[in-house]
Amino acid sequence: MNHDRGSRLWVGVALIALGLLFLLAEFRPMDLSPISRYWPFLILFFGAVRLATGRGRDRWGGFWMIVTGIYCAIGVWRPFGLSWGTAWPLFVIGAGVSILGRASGDARCRDGEVRVER
Repeated sequence: MNHDRGSRLWVGVALIALGLLFLLAEFRPMDLSPISRYWPFLILFFGAVRLATGRGRDRWGGFWMIVTGIYCAIGVWRPFGLSWGTAWPLFVIGAGVSILGRASGDARCRDGEVRVER
């Protein structure tokens, strides 16, 4: 349990630092153009790690981090003409996948423990 708390603290500190860097870049004291193109990879990376190593709710948190990372990547790179304002249906799709994923876990508890169905 302490390991989960420590990793959450680390992710929180990293996100705060990243946000501060982007805020400073808006005031133009530094050029962050390379970082500004690839920062969605950080969210995708942390989401993938959480999805691969987490259990129960932590895994779903990783799933939502990946969905958010994809949304951010769309906002930055604008593939297929999509943008921040037009990619919001991704969250609707993610909600549907989340509901289906939780509903299909009949043999498992949300905590990742196996439950015997009778």
